[in-house]
Amino acid sequence: MANHAYVTHCKKPITFEKVRELTRKFWSETLKEAFEFVITCGYTDKDILLVLDDYNGLHLWVSEYVDEWEWDEDEPKHTIPSIEFRHGHSSGLMWWADLELENYLARELEGQVIDDSDGIPNDPRPPMTLGQYLKEYPGFDDWVQEQLDKFPQVKVLLDEAGAGHWEYKGMDGKWHRCVDPHYDPVTDLSLSCEEVGETPEHRYVRD
Repeated sequence: MANHAYVTHCKKPITFEKVRELTRKFWSETLKEAFEFVITCGYTDKDILLVLDDYNGLHLWVSEYVDEWEWDEDEPKHTIPSIEFRHGHSSGLMWWADLELENYLARELEGQVIDDSDGIPNDPRPPMTLGQYLKEYPGFDDWVQEQLDKFPQVKVLLDEAGAGHWEYKGMDGKWHRCVDPHYDPVTDLSLSCEEVGETPEHRYVRD
């Protein structure tokens, strides 16, 4: 994840009022009001912040996305309305919340999500609960747990099924938490825990 991301190429108009309305709905329904909702001056005079403290939070505002440059002059040739996100702070929980809000706004405004790590427009994906995120990306489990311990109010974000983690049975016969991809000697590929699935040597454990 790079420093900025954009919700753009939207079929519906992007206005501050609409972005504020949708973000507040996301804050209430998805984040369960566990973050503080703030409107402040920043990149514009109406930036939106969803924060836990000075370091952990989401930051977005209405801006313009440059989709074509005058390379000889290093000046924008064509821009389109967008919602810009400043991210990269912290990890785990913040990355989940950031991605969920980006994709939520893109779905509601019928747009696409662009991360400046590659600049490729992507259609929004379906929503993913925090528990599903931890199951999909087990390497973030410890980071998220640190944030849950630091900010007890965010434990409400765990879905009813509960969060958990993947484990593998080691050569010592004991179960260990998975932190790295699994190597498949047949295909010579690295597989995620989801791709490996439940086996006698690999299991998903509820916390």
